[in-house]
Amino acid sequence: MRWIRLLVMATILLVMSVAAQNRQTTEDGRIGISYPEGWVAGKDGDDLVFANRMHALNTPAVELEPGDISGRVLAMPLRTLNTEGLRRDSSAEEILVMFVESMLQQATNENNVFARAVVSNEAEREIAYTQGVLMFGGRGLDVYIAAVVTKNAFGVVTILANQPDENLSSILYQVASSFTYDLNPTARVLQVTIPDVGVYEARYPAGWFGEVHDDAILMGTTPEALQKIRDNEGIPEADEAGGAVLIVPHSLLTGFDYGVTVTDAMNFMLWVYDIDDETDATFGDVHATSINGRAAEKVYGTFFKDGVAYDGLMIVIDLGQAYGVVIFATEAEAMAHYEHVALDVAASIKQR
Repeated sequence: MRWIRLLVMATILLVMSVAAQNRQTTEDGRIGISYPEGWVAGKDGDDLVFANRMHALNTPAVELEPGDISGRVLAMPLRTLNTEGLRRDSSAEEILVMFVESMLQQATNENNVFARAVVSNEAEREIAYTQGVLMFGGRGLDVYIAAVVTKNAFGVVTILANQPDENLSSILYQVASSFTYDLNPTARVLQVTIPDVGVYEARYPAGWFGEVHDDAILMGTTPEALQKIRDNEGIPEADEAGGAVLIVPHSLLTGFDYGVTVTDAMNFMLWVYDIDDETDATFGDVHATSINGRAAEKVYGTFFKDGVAYDGLMIVIDLGQAYGVVIFATEAEAMAHYEHVALDVAASIKQR
């Protein structure tokens, strides 16, 4: 539970940063929130911090003066929960309870009270929040805490005040409701050269690993996942995902008596999987879509390798003289956590 201990200590001991706009992110662009007009915000390490005035932003929380209010936001991908004693599908309330329990262990006496958590479900996010009083160094601090779970990440918002303020519950909820987390803030770029059509590039997420292999751009969440994609070994480990980007020229489609529409390209790729002796795959219905204004289709499926089933997703996007094909694989029932990454990769494909 390292992230819980770090956040608790950081919240209690130090809140420092610089002024910011009404929507602030950390240095790598990951966390975003909205906070009240007239407040200040900045960053402290990987966390976002905010306060009702500059003095509170730069003052240790245990030294907050009457009227001072300071806050902090931590965010991490859902997959990190597996290393912190929780599950990746843990609810916002479960995350909140664990954090509050850890915070209580840091308090200096037993006169600490927290209200029962309130849970709210909004579009693509779940929020659990509570408030209470903690004693630190002989002083009581009003504490407001919210845990937020989105489709790919979780966040913990804490607000500390030297005295009660009836507006802080609504401010806490405002901050939690506005929470966003970008898993791919600074994607990396790889290029491939395809005869007769030129050079194409695609971006893969920051923190992932990528390489070019046999005219394909490969990527994985870990070096091991990347190797499995390269060697066509599947993705057997929990919390691993991998993918590949292929460029299919129109000439290749016509050479196999296919047309050159996006549907023709998708049918061609489904045929390739049908005749592939190394990978057994089944696919569902094809869905037409649009990515950055370009015609595209996507299809979900299941890959089978050595008796193990994996979630699969294939996206075909029109690039003009060619089609980009993105193929992603994850452990069973995990594709929902990575579909947005696959779509971002597809959107990034372009000709140089």
